[in-house]
Amino acid sequence: MGYLYVLLASTLFGLSPTLSALLQRSGWSNGAVLLNNEVFGGLYLLFLTRSKGLGLRIKKREFAVAAGLGGISFWGTNILLLESYILLPSPGIATVLHFIYPIFVMVIMAFLFKERLTPPKLLCAVISLWGIVLIADISRMPSQSTGLLTGVLLATASGAAYAVYIV
Repeated sequence: MGYLYVLLASTLFGLSPTLSALLQRSGWSNGAVLLNNEVFGGLYLLFLTRSKGLGLRIKKREFAVAAGLGGISFWGTNILLLESYILLPSPGIATVLHFIYPIFVMVIMAFLFKERLTPPKLLCAVISLWGIVLIADISRMPSQSTGLLTGVLLATASGAAYAVYIV
């Protein structure tokens, strides 16, 4: 059964950018798309926790920290990414650019938690950055596309916001 869940989750995750872009192009605002995703995701998680008998109680301070940092960085990630879907020719390009987040995590960990940037980590960062550049292939996008640079920056910023959410 676990394999089926993994298959279903990865399929939905892979379709999410395309479905979000389709909703946007049919007139849905970014907020409406995000709210739709979060309400259905939240209801599903509530169902899972209740069906397994898990409690949801946390202290007020924990809730405030989680709601503040988690909410801002998580919603920021999604709003930035959804906006980049509108500005870039393909949601796939935006999603690939978003996946710069591990590099941001590495940098944040180095600055905030004094984690060492070892040569292997730096080599991995360079290789992954090069892979993102090759996959996104920004050079083949139409040069007259207005908002292209903004879309690239928004997708990259969504990766930075997601890195904050992870850390």
